[in-house]
Amino acid sequence: MTRIKIFLILITILGVITAQEVEIKTFKIKYISASHIYLQGGEKDGLAVGDELIVYNGSEKIGRIKIEFVSRYSASASVLEKQRDFKIGDIAKLVKEEKTAETAISSQKTDSLISERKMPPYQRKRTAPRALKTKIDGYVSGQYYYFKDLGARKLNFSQPTMRLRLKIKNLWNRHYNFELRFRSRYNLRDKSFSANVPKSEWQNRLYEFTFDYNAPGAFLTYKLGRIISNAFSGVGYIDGALANLKLTNDFYFGLFAGTQPDWRTSNFQTEIQKYGGYLKFERGKFGSKKINVTLAGVGEYHGGTVSREFMYFQVSYYHGRRWNIYHNVEIDVNRYWRKERAKESLSLTGFYLNANYRITSSISASLSYDNRKNYYTYELRTLADSLFDDAFRHGLRANVYFKIFKDYQISLNFGLREKSTDANFSYSYGLNVTRRNFFSKYNRMSFRFSGFDNIFATGFSPNATFSRYLRGGHYLTFSYGNYYYQIKNINDNKLNHWIRILGQIELPARFYINSTYEYDWGSDVKGHRLLFELGYRF
Repeated sequence: MTRIKIFLILITILGVITAQEVEIKTFKIKYISASHIYLQGGEKDGLAVGDELIVYNGSEKIGRIKIEFVSRYSASASVLEKQRDFKIGDIAKLVKEEKTAETAISSQKTDSLISERKMPPYQRKRTAPRALKTKIDGYVSGQYYYFKDLGARKLNFSQPTMRLRLKIKNLWNRHYNFELRFRSRYNLRDKSFSANVPKSEWQNRLYEFTFDYNAPGAFLTYKLGRIISNAFSGVGYIDGALANLKLTNDFYFGLFAGTQPDWRTSNFQTEIQKYGGYLKFERGKFGSKKINVTLAGVGEYHGGTVSREFMYFQVSYYHGRRWNIYHNVEIDVNRYWRKERAKESLSLTGFYLNANYRITSSISASLSYDNRKNYYTYELRTLADSLFDDAFRHGLRANVYFKIFKDYQISLNFGLREKSTDANFSYSYGLNVTRRNFFSKYNRMSFRFSGFDNIFATGFSPNATFSRYLRGGHYLTFSYGNYYYQIKNINDNKLNHWIRILGQIELPARFYINSTYEYDWGSDVKGHRLLFELGYRF
């Protein structure tokens, strides 16, 4: 009996060690203010408000911080404890789940665990589900943009804007979530351009308005409202519902139905209905090996008339942090009037491939191929063939990133594109050089040069930017640039310049101010631009 107990204890310890594998994400400290620590990473990297991170200098643990605000690409945190002062470049580690064999055994004696296993199910202790905490994230802001035209046309323009982004997670302390993205603008011109461009107009955009249930491991999850799903990015927006069924640990089946918002104005409309379903396979996790495969079928209809029917196939694979690949394909199924216009039953209307490879810790590269084409829909069914470009985008793009020494970063990119109607290729190129700690650890200097050449025009644009990070999360940016282009068929040369000053001030109680001033002069435009924004972060 004693041997059996010892054996069960060893199995328990081994299970805890292997099952509770620590998932660690690391973030560099990029700036330190009097009250906050700013990290190089944000929401897209898995950070959320309330997360706690352990700060290391090398292998030495020097403190602990807590995330107070997170945006898509950055985050700020408050200090919970520290053994010594933090420095820019220190590493903060986010530990999603950290249990050791010792803490697991101390929290429940092994003998009691063995005895409980022998009990009938109705006598076993039930563990209460972990309480969830409602989290609110987002921002609301008011903007004012003004352009003073100093040219001969005097096309002065003003534009007040209201923006709102609201995310509520774990409503009622359960796995219910709500998300809202909205923008409202009022355009006011001194002169009316035409009947299609009036002197004044409202432009409102509802990008997302969703309520969803998304409990980990649940058999059924769903979304309601204005939805766009990353499970099948080629499907686009729908106003309706999406249900997702977890068939196994790796396979998911989904159905969606609704109407399609107006693609010009984002307004709700009922003329176009959209239905479909998808099958998804997902295995692994980021940071090691992860594969995601989705096959979807979609139908769009204008009443009883087909607008578009297509199949969508998407694959992504991550091989640790070394390399990853993403690929999607769209195949249109042509029936009725669409078959008459396309002259075929099946059309390859989309093909996109992107691969990224981390050569060393300081060098990475990416290559993408894009062959997405136009396709006929109900709205375009009467468009003349001469105006319908059969191969709107077809080309390659390559990027290379270098990190030289400690503070220099260099990136190069080159793109090549061809249309079926073009005699020659069009190409674009770019170079970006950034120097951190430019005379001071709070300064950044960057230089960018880009250019293009196609059958209509050729041109280039150099610019330089100096940024200064101040205490308290404030920063100030100065930049100068120009762009030159030549219209080939009339041999007309144009040169324009601009200078820009941009700043951000962090106010108390999560308020902030963004402001930009720009002066333009040259062949096409001369005038002042001013953008002011006052916002509040939730």
